[in-house]
Amino acid sequence: MTSNWFSSGDEAVEYAEKQRDNSFGAPFRFWMRAGTSTKIIFLDDFNATRTVTLPSGERREISAIPFLIDEHQITISGDFNNYKTCIAKMEPCPLCLANHRASTTGFFTVLAMWVDDKGKERWQKKLYPAKLKALDLIRNQRNLRKDGQLQYAGFQVARNSKKDLRTGNDLNFVDYVPVERIMELAPKFEGEDKPNIAPYDYAKILVPDSADDLRALLQSGVVAPPKKYGAPDNSDQDVNNSADSTGQEGEQTNGNGSSNFNSPIPF
Repeated sequence: MTSNWFSSGDEAVEYAEKQRDNSFGAPFRFWMRAGTSTKIIFLDDFNATRTVTLPSGERREISAIPFLIDEHQITISGDFNNYKTCIAKMEPCPLCLANHRASTTGFFTVLAMWVDDKGKERWQKKLYPAKLKALDLIRNQRNLRKDGQLQYAGFQVARNSKKDLRTGNDLNFVDYVPVERIMELAPKFEGEDKPNIAPYDYAKILVPDSADDLRALLQSGVVAPPKKYGAPDNSDQDVNNSADSTGQEGEQTNGNGSSNFNSPIPF
């Protein structure tokens, strides 16, 4: 048995608090309760490109969307909504070595609808984490659109059961939404002249922790052991049933488990 199964002292407490505070500053991730539907608008330019240098030295333009990483989902102090970018492609990853499995995830930015306690539609910019099955759904939609462009495309999305993707298993195109309408829907925060509908800077918000920081996290005593049975840490489906009982920010439904689609206009 290793000697790092527990931690002690003020430094361990301070480290755990740092991890908690860092997670509070991350963008809200889009997910849905089972048996609900909602509306989303993609904000990324799906035709954006970036330049890469191949091993041969050749420089090539490739698609910049989605932003793909391998990602760990771990439970910290009982909260399973913690995500760490895997560093195995750069150096030995402490989370991988501790048997926390990673999964390929592609990221988008969406404006997502939710219904408040008074039944009023509200919208919020969120990070859309797409596992491989969700990426297939989005790729199929791209193939149906002219030039594969989904920027400002509005969709009605549903998640039928707990076994389905947390980001929804049914993605139905409604229409492209004018930028002026998106600006009306998007929230404007204090100090902003206008709503910010720019996609997230993925390279900034998903930057990996160092190997030393990941080892320190594992040694802090706040990380639950990896799951051995059932859904892995990084499943497309629910990792913990509390995802469907408590919900995220209390925003997804109008209190009876379904979203309100009775607006006079779709978006």
